[in-house]
Amino acid sequence: MLGGFCLGAPVAVEMASQLRAAGEEVAMLILLDPRFRRPRGLRYGLWAARRGVLLARGRAREKQLVRAVGRRIARKLRPSPVTGVPAALNRIREGYEVRPFSLPTTVILSGEFEQTVLPTWYVRSIVKRSRSWTRLTGLHSRLLLPPMVDKVASEIRAALDEAVASQAPA
Repeated sequence: MLGGFCLGAPVAVEMASQLRAAGEEVAMLILLDPRFRRPRGLRYGLWAARRGVLLARGRAREKQLVRAVGRRIARKLRPSPVTGVPAALNRIREGYEVRPFSLPTTVILSGEFEQTVLPTWYVRSIVKRSRSWTRLTGLHSRLLLPPMVDKVASEIRAALDEAVASQAPA
């Protein structure tokens, strides 16, 4: 049983692929807001354009507040010695092409992820055999914090219980 959050999700998928290629069994994958490589093509372009329009509306109102908070934080923090990490992670993610797979998979998506990161239709085109598909309201960054973490934990527990039960001798 493997799982991954955000960029850890494609890592878990690759691990499962390699384990299966080595003759091992993978009973369950649990993916939380899986950050796969962005799809190419017109359908994604249209989704991204629509998403951009919706985000722009909300961001216009938040822009001044975010700038003010950002300036305040910047004054209090010194620049981090590690720079470019987000850009490097994006290059790694975009360079890895995940292949569709058919393993029992629990997918948990935050509302923010579904609206701003990857379209659900694309994630479903990769996850060919979902055990469950859960949508939780809220932010990606709060998925593993109370109160959302309780819902996530419940979904993970159900997935693990099901995987263990399916492995038990009859």
